Amino acid sequence: MKPNDFLSFISNPNLLIAVIPFAVLTITRLFGFEGLYGQDAYKYAEYTQAMISFFETGIWPSDFIWPVGYPFFSAVLNLFLPLSLAMQLVSVFSLIGIGLLVKNIQSSLYPKVNKEFDVWGVVCLVILSPYFLRASVVAMSDLQCAFFITLALRQFTIYRVSSKSKSIIWFAIAGSLAVMTRYPAALIIVPLGVLFLVEMVKKGVLPIAQIIIAIIFILTISYPQLGLRKSGSLNFLNHSLLESWSLNNFFSNSFFSADGSSVYKLPNLLFVVSPFVHPGFITLGFPLLLSAFYNRKFLINSWRILLLIAIYLLFLAGIPTQNQRLFFIIFPLVVLAEISWFEFLINRIKYKRYLVSAAIICQLTLFVYAISKPLERVRMERGITNHLKTLDSKSIIYTMDLDLCFNYYGVENKVYNLYYTAYNDFVKGSYVLVNPKLFTEQWQQLNPGKNWERLKSENLELLQSFKNGWELYVIQ
Repeated sequence: MKPNDFLSFISNPNLLIAVIPFAVLTITRLFGFEGLYGQDAYKYAEYTQAMISFFETGIWPSDFIWPVGYPFFSAVLNLFLPLSLAMQLVSVFSLIGIGLLVKNIQSSLYPKVNKEFDVWGVVCLVILSPYFLRASVVAMSDLQCAFFITLALRQFTIYRVSSKSKSIIWFAIAGSLAVMTRYPAALIIVPLGVLFLVEMVKKGVLPIAQIIIAIIFILTISYPQLGLRKSGSLNFLNHSLLESWSLNNFFSNSFFSADGSSVYKLPNLLFVVSPFVHPGFITLGFPLLLSAFYNRKFLINSWRILLLIAIYLLFLAGIPTQNQRLFFIIFPLVVLAEISWFEFLINRIKYKRYLVSAAIICQLTLFVYAISKPLERVRMERGITNHLKTLDSKSIIYTMDLDLCFNYYGVENKVYNLYYTAYNDFVKGSYVLVNPKLFTEQWQQLNPGKNWERLKSENLELLQSFKNGWELYVIQ
């Protein structure tokens, strides 16, 4: 292959939709990042292993706080690949699928859009979105859910354009899988389903056979949640964030919840605009919004998508927390609302290729910054767990948060979690792994803070200080 041919190959935007996610996966794994960090990823890893056991024994695993969609698909790949790689590949394939679906939906909604910049819009706004690209190498359910939501939207657009009744079945499958991957997807899928029914009424057609098949698929896909759970199948409706939803949270930036005390820079109502303007999502966010209001035709064409986005963002504005991860499942819809504005903006700039190139460089730089935090967390977790494995494995460890990675890294000690239980007595000779600053500030009014206050009255000997404020003590 000649150099010019190679450059032409790697600069093909259609190929970049697939090449970039795999390249990023390869590079990050070379740097030691396997996709697991924090808390949720290790929970998913633990349940993925439980799903493997289900495949082998037929015995359904114990209850899981989240729906089982992501662990199930990860477990299927884990039959052939190492656990962490299998979990990451689910996210990588999801990102590629989202890119292709956004491209197809864009072509249906705006057939007159310049095809070249249609694809470059997908590369810039979806594949190279710093936070979204980072999510593609993280072992969590966000991108899988976003893929199924985008697939459901694709089936809706197909039905609107061509009235293909089989789209009803595929919509039911995609929508059910989205909800069975992350429950909040219902806030998007249910309104989209209502819009689907409206389209059926408009067309004056009621395909009974397809509707019955769609219902069968919905019940089948929902069965792990509704039929196999040992405890109440709808327990997720009692989630603390749902119970504490309030209009007052729209205008607040400080909260007290099951996640402790937290103070943010912006009130929720401004924070939820992040996926439209935050450079971590879209570098050209503000110019795109300005171009949208300048040419309102695009706002009119996108009203259904904007309605779905508004419903979900208004829900987020009412919960007592702020987390950028919560925007991932809606982000492809945000891109679909903005990608036509991208084309409108690009076509009015003389040196458009320079703008696209600058945006790509900027986004890659922001991605490096975004991935540095998970990398730092992983290094911290490995450093702490390596040290813990040198201690007496028969001794108890009192801690919280970091204990979720102990099993993955081979820490054999029995763990007493400081979050779930308020302890009055502590076992002598046990270890205590805490972050005093967090326990004093964020968790002061909950069990972690109260347990730490009691622990300080014990005869504690500091054994080791780690990065990010974590300290290891032994109770004398």
